[in-house]
Amino acid sequence: MVGDAVYVVGGFDARTAASTRKVERLDLCTGRWSLVHPMSAALNHMGVASYGGSLYVLGGYRPRTDTNSEATARFWRYEPHTDRWSAMPSAPTPRAAFAIAVLGHRLYAAGGRNDSVLALRTVDVFDFARHRWSRAPSLEVGREHVAGMAAAGAVYVLGGRVAGVNLAAVERYVPGDDRWQELPPLPLARSGFGAAATPGRITVVGGEGPTGTIREVDSLDLASGAWRRLAPMGTPRHGLGVVSIGSVILAIEGGPTPGLSYSRTVQRLLIR
Repeated sequence: MVGDAVYVVGGFDARTAASTRKVERLDLCTGRWSLVHPMSAALNHMGVASYGGSLYVLGGYRPRTDTNSEATARFWRYEPHTDRWSAMPSAPTPRAAFAIAVLGHRLYAAGGRNDSVLALRTVDVFDFARHRWSRAPSLEVGREHVAGMAAAGAVYVLGGRVAGVNLAAVERYVPGDDRWQELPPLPLARSGFGAAATPGRITVVGGEGPTGTIREVDSLDLASGAWRRLAPMGTPRHGLGVVSIGSVILAIEGGPTPGLSYSRTVQRLLIR
């Protein structure tokens, strides 16, 4: 989300099942979707975040002719006021299906996978002020298809999977600490899901499990450390976009069944 707009970036084209360069913008004032300038390359499973009025896209899988795809370390910035993309310094580690979060003036990329490592523990940090990358302490548990966000002065990485097995692990990192802290696990292990922060809470939405896509929605109270079950999704999906606007969470698109499936559904949840 940038300003009064939500962006959906890349992914798979429902007509061709190929990765796409397309970028769509939802104007929250009018409720209308529109296409903006596409990315320079087609990508899926990348990380998307906002900072300082710009949109940033990191990593992901890009198509290759000899194999299905390869993870990239490329880093891009989109300027809404000019409708243009520009290249940023590439990250130290190619990664896809990872957690991304912006806290203060730094962007964190944690976990995921690439062509060499199927469950990354490493955490790369981009300093917007210094315009350079560094390394933070590694996750305690390496995993991919994770969710992540920043809230209450910390970075959170939740769930994910290793070798096809879903995990419930939740880790928190406070900048300056020498390790990640383990928090109460997810009530339901999940991967390929989304998470968002609302005042005092973190909420996880969607994902996939052994029996299909996940309907259950769980929310963590950051003060008490207790999880509670919220209203279930009307249309359960994995690989979806999740964004918070105040106390409202939007669940955008994704796949209603495991594997390559598609939905244009956008649902809203008010966190009370």
